[in-house]
Amino acid sequence: MGRDLRQVWVIQDKRSGMFLHLDLYLTRSLKEAGRAPDPLCAQETARLNLSGPFEIHTFWEPRVD
Repeated sequence: MGRDLRQVWVIQDKRSGMFLHLDLYLTRSLKEAGRAPDPLCAQETARLNLSGPFEIHTFWEPRVD
């Protein structure tokens, strides 16, 4: 009886170390970071909304339905 998990991607600004929130502002909290549904979406979102270098991180988390 395992939990259903989903893979998510988050965007981190390399200069500040902060994460991009779903509402497109930077936050220190990984918990508050926006979750992209796939790597292409994360990459495009970062490219369009951050002016400097960024990293995209992925991990699995419990599915919330």
